[in-house]
Amino acid sequence: MSAVENGRLPAAPVECTWTNTGVIGKQTGPSGAMLTGLTKREAFAMAAMQGFASRPYATSAKDVASECVRWADTLLAALAEPRP
Repeated sequence: MSAVENGRLPAAPVECTWTNTGVIGKQTGPSGAMLTGLTKREAFAMAAMQGFASRPYATSAKDVASECVRWADTLLAALAEPRP
């Protein structure tokens, strides 16, 4: 799986089942059902943003956000590499 494909997958997918009484959601792995939530890329960028936000930076929030997305993409690329 490529880094881009992996990054588009949900970080914590929820499988939804439709019943006559409504929609039931449960935590699950990837499936063909409706999946919701943050993507892995968004979750990784969010985690990096929390780290950057925990210490003062002499740069703009926009620059920090761009750097966090770069870190997320770097992590996804590393995860896509074959294991030794």
